[in-house]
Amino acid sequence: MKDRNIVLEEIVIRGQNASALLNNPILKEAFAKLEAALEERELATFTTDTEACQDIIRTKQLLAGLQRNITTLLDSGKLAARELEMRRPKESILRKLVR
Repeated sequence: MKDRNIVLEEIVIRGQNASALLNNPILKEAFAKLEAALEERELATFTTDTEACQDIIRTKQLLAGLQRNITTLLDSGKLAARELEMRRPKESILRKLVR
């Protein structure tokens, strides 16, 4: 079984990777273009075309789910980093003064 600190460090790394994805300009552009294309398609689709409307809704839900999943990884990494920080032994004031 892995040490809890190692598991937390892995979660922190995954969170950092998620942050890099969310801040990546190419991925941001891809999400924005996809969202715009879905909006255009939605406006151009007749409400009586239920199959097309359902496809648009499902695609929007998948896109939102993907973004939510990446954000959850980012948040988990932040929490793991805080827990690791709390687990580190605190140096006493005396030790700091002696150095």
